[in-house]
Amino acid sequence: MKDEAKPAESPQDKHYWVFQLFFMLGFLFHAAEEWDHPFETVLTIMLIWGFLQFDRFREWGFLAFIALLSLRNLEKWPGLANHSNIILFVCLFLIPLQIRRCLGRPNDRTTQSVATLRWVVLLIYFFAGFHKLNGDFFNADVSCAFDKMQDYLSALSLDVADLPAPILGFVPFSVILMELLPPLLFLWRKTQKYGVLMLLVIHGLLAPVGFADFSCLGQSLLWLFVPPAAVSRMPGRRYLSGLAAAFVFMHLFFASERIQTGDAVHRYLEGLALIVGFAPVWFCYFRAGIPGSNMTIPKARSHWALLAFIIFFGMNNYLGLRTAGTLSMFSNLTTEGARSNHYLLGSNPIKIFGFQEDVVEVIQVDNRVRNRYRRALREGNKIPRIEFSRILDRLRAREFRSLRMTVRYEGEYYSTTDLLNDKGFDFPVPWWQKKYFKFRHIQSAPPQECWW
Repeated sequence: MKDEAKPAESPQDKHYWVFQLFFMLGFLFHAAEEWDHPFETVLTIMLIWGFLQFDRFREWGFLAFIALLSLRNLEKWPGLANHSNIILFVCLFLIPLQIRRCLGRPNDRTTQSVATLRWVVLLIYFFAGFHKLNGDFFNADVSCAFDKMQDYLSALSLDVADLPAPILGFVPFSVILMELLPPLLFLWRKTQKYGVLMLLVIHGLLAPVGFADFSCLGQSLLWLFVPPAAVSRMPGRRYLSGLAAAFVFMHLFFASERIQTGDAVHRYLEGLALIVGFAPVWFCYFRAGIPGSNMTIPKARSHWALLAFIIFFGMNNYLGLRTAGTLSMFSNLTTEGARSNHYLLGSNPIKIFGFQEDVVEVIQVDNRVRNRYRRALREGNKIPRIEFSRILDRLRAREFRSLRMTVRYEGEYYSTTDLLNDKGFDFPVPWWQKKYFKFRHIQSAPPQECWW
């Protein structure tokens, strides 16, 4: 008796397979940036290898990947970068779906979940542009619009100050336009490809200057707008598997050479390899001319809950809650105090919580802390009490001895000459506040500098 033929894979499953691979590669670029945690980088490589080599392992391997990644990011929460927060939300949302796929349940949930994730992507880019509608983003002296642009200008022996005034005004405007317009274009099938193209341009510009991981993650999310019918007209699994293998070997080679070569060179080459590798995929998509995917309204309550949380999380700054990692990347946004620098919400009309105003002011701090890293404690900075308490925990965990510090809180001065052993120098807050909230340091004076 002949073996039954293996059922043909549906276009939806082929489409989802590409998303799974791109999503895993996005984290590989992140983990292999510094190799500061070799185990998780090697584990990611092993999971990608198993995903590509064994069909039976594929769904279970991806489940293991998103489950372990969720645990990893939950343990690091709330001290995650914006793109790591996005990864966490997507992973937690996909776990129930992936369990169903592993158990062989009907995969109609896949189509529904992908449709909901398209709304998530729309909201992410909307907030990225909305947060930038502030006066300091248009200030050429501090604007994040010029922060990474300077990397390109330096290669030409130029500086932002050398640019003509019309360009200084146009660049911030163009960045906002290229982030706010795509969410609108995503609403219609015929215009989705233009929104995808605009965002691919942004990711292409960011990839060579240190954001290859974010660019790869972004492309995995933009892939969700590619209709399954277009997959057959694009590079197949052989090309994509070869591309993934090339990325793995590239990172292994760079890891062996990292001591001799500067990170800037590696990151430039990583970004360039990402652009070249993904170019055929997107070229075939645009050439196919197939309309995008429908933006269907979610049906499941859990899907609505995810969208509601994304909106709430993106509005945290304006509500008076956390100010870091809230999809406000490179925005120059400031909402602390009575007024915000946002053009539309300058009076903080929806701020209902006071966590941003409950601050500790740094009067004097030991040089060992001040010079430790770029965003370390600085004299004159005001830090929300929740964040300051977390900083004290971190400094004590590093066992700084004879560390001097003077701060002011609620009009009272507090000093210590031995932070490690001075238990009286403390500003306790409930554990759940430390677990959810993450704040930037508040500058002593405007304009707001560029912060990730």
